[in-house]
Amino acid sequence: MKMDIIKTKMGKKAVAALMAVMIMSAPVTNVSFASEAPVAPEKPVATSHVDNDKIEAYNKKVDEYNEAAKAHNDSVDKEYEAAVAETEKKNAEIDQYNAAEQQRVKDAEERNVKAQQAADEENKKIAEENANEAARVKEHNDNEDAKAKASAEARKAAEDYNEEAKAHNEAVAKYAADKVKYDEDYAKYQKDLEMEKKILAAGYASVQQYNDRINKAYNDPARASVEKNASAKKVSAKDTYSVEEAAVKSGEKVKVHIAHIFEGTDISYVEDFEIDRNDVITINSIAALGHATQPGYASLYYNTDEAHSMGYWVPWDELQYNARYVDSTWNCGTSYKISYKDGKNHAGDEEVISMVYNYTWIAQRVYKTYDVPVAPTAPENPGEARELVEVPELYTPDYKTYEEKQFVKAELEKIIEADLLENVANPVKKAYISLIDHMTVFDIPEASEVAKAIKNEAPAANVAIANDATPLAAANAEEVSDNAVPMTIMDSETPQAPAGAWALINLLSALATALLSLIMMIGFFRARREENEETGELEERNRKGVRRLASVIPAIGAIAAFLLTENMANPMILTDRWTVMMLIILAIQTGVALLVAKKDNNEEELERA
Repeated sequence: MKMDIIKTKMGKKAVAALMAVMIMSAPVTNVSFASEAPVAPEKPVATSHVDNDKIEAYNKKVDEYNEAAKAHNDSVDKEYEAAVAETEKKNAEIDQYNAAEQQRVKDAEERNVKAQQAADEENKKIAEENANEAARVKEHNDNEDAKAKASAEARKAAEDYNEEAKAHNEAVAKYAADKVKYDEDYAKYQKDLEMEKKILAAGYASVQQYNDRINKAYNDPARASVEKNASAKKVSAKDTYSVEEAAVKSGEKVKVHIAHIFEGTDISYVEDFEIDRNDVITINSIAALGHATQPGYASLYYNTDEAHSMGYWVPWDELQYNARYVDSTWNCGTSYKISYKDGKNHAGDEEVISMVYNYTWIAQRVYKTYDVPVAPTAPENPGEARELVEVPELYTPDYKTYEEKQFVKAELEKIIEADLLENVANPVKKAYISLIDHMTVFDIPEASEVAKAIKNEAPAANVAIANDATPLAAANAEEVSDNAVPMTIMDSETPQAPAGAWALINLLSALATALLSLIMMIGFFRARREENEETGELEERNRKGVRRLASVIPAIGAIAAFLLTENMANPMILTDRWTVMMLIILAIQTGVALLVAKKDNNEEELERA
C-alpha cells in the first residue's frame, strides 16, 4: 500500500523497526494449526514397586503422546512451508513496488534539476542588473554627500568666527571695566607709597612692622576689650571681706565701712557693720576675688553700659584706720588684713576702719593701619570690537534609494520520498511449534531397591517424581524425539516453568548493560569538566566522547527488549527463550566497555611518553 506522507530518514527507520517487530511477533501470537496439540499425560506418584502398574500405564501413555506429537509436528511443518512460500510471494510484490517508487522519485528529481538550472540563468542576469543600479545610486548619493559636507563646513567656519568675535568683544568690554578699576587702584598705590615714606622716616623698617606694633599695643587689646565686655558676667561685691573671730572677745566694737564705686556710672556696692576689737578683718577688691583680667593683674572687664565697652576698669583704693596691725598683700593694693588686738589707740582716737575702692575706666584707643603698597597690573588692551558675519543655511541633500530586483525562485515539484517497503521476514519455524515438551518416563523400580531403601531407613517422604518439561531451544526443531528418555525417581522435584512467566536472568542482563553505559557516560562528563582551552586536547576529548556515547545504543536496546518481551506481573523463572538474546546484548556492551578502557589506557600511555 502506498503511503501518503513524506517520511524523513529517521521516520523510515522507525517504521522499518516497527514492521520488523510486528512480523517477528505475529507468528508467535496469531498461529492457528490444522490439528490441536495433544495433551501430555499426568505423572503418577511412584514410591515403590507397588506402583509399577501405574508406572507402566503412564509410560504407555507417554508413547502414545509422543506419536501424537510427531503427527502434530508434521502438520505444523506443512503449514510452515506454506507460510514460507507465501512470504516469498509477498516479497516479490514488494520488490516490484519498490522499483516503481524509486523510478518515480528519480524522474521527479531530473525535472527539478532542469527547473533549477533555468532559474539560476535568470538570476545571473538579475544579479548583473542589480549591481549596475546599485553603482549608479551610490555615485549620485556620494555627490550629494560631498555637497552637504561642504555646506556644513562653511556653516561651521562662520559659526566659529562669530564665537571668536563674541569672545573678543567680551574681552574689549572687560578691558574697559578693568581700566577704570586699574586707574582707581593705581591712585591708591600712589597714596600708599607716600604713607610708606612717612612710616620709614619715623624709624620703622616697613609698613607691616608699623601695623604689627599698632595692632599689638592698641588695636588688639581694644578688640579684645569689646569681645570680653560683650560676654562679661555681672560682677558682685558680695563676700569682698572676711572676719576672723577672736577666741577672747574684748567687748568693744569697731565700725567698718566698705564701698566699691564705679566712676562715671551709678553703680556702687556699700556695706557698714561692726566687729569686735579683737577680731581680724580681711578686705578685698572685686578684682582680687578672681575677676582680675587683662591687661593688668588687678584690672577687670565689666560690661556696665554702652559707653564702657572698649576698655577696662582699674581699682584705686582709699584705706583709713588707726589700728596698730595692718598686713597688705601686694597685688596692686587689692587685699588688706587689719587688727586692733595688739595695738593701742591715741587719746581721743575713734576706732574705725574705712575702705573705699574707686574703679576708674581706662579706655582703649584704636589706631589706623595702612596697606603695604602693591603696584596694580595694567590690563591688556585687546583692540577694537569686531563685526559678526552671516551664517549660511545648510544644504539639504537629495538622496536616491536603491531598489533591488528580486530573484526568481525555481518552481520545483514536491517529491514524495519513495515509500520503500521492507521485505517480510521468513517465519521462524519455532513460532509454529506449540508442542515442544520433551517427556521423560519412569524406570520401573525393583522391589529389592525399595526394600534396601527401607532397610537403610531412607525417608520415603523425600522421594519425588520429576515433572518438568524442558523447552526445546533450537528454533528449527521439527518434532519430539522418538526415543523417550526413561523416567527415573529423583531426589528432588524440579519446578515446571509456568506459562506467561518472566526471566530473572533477562532482568539482570538489562540492568548490567545499562549500568555499564552509565559508568562510561559518567567518565565522559567528568573528562569534559577537566578539559582546558587548548584545541588539541578538546578534539581528543570529543573522540573519547563518541566511543562512550556508542554504549547508549546497547543500553537502550536491552531495556527496550526486556520491556517488550517480559511481563513482571507474571511469575518469575530463571530463563526463557529471550535469555540468549539478552546475554548477547550484554556481551556486546561488555566488549564496547573493554574497547573504550583499552583505548583510554593506550592514549594515556602515549601522552605520558
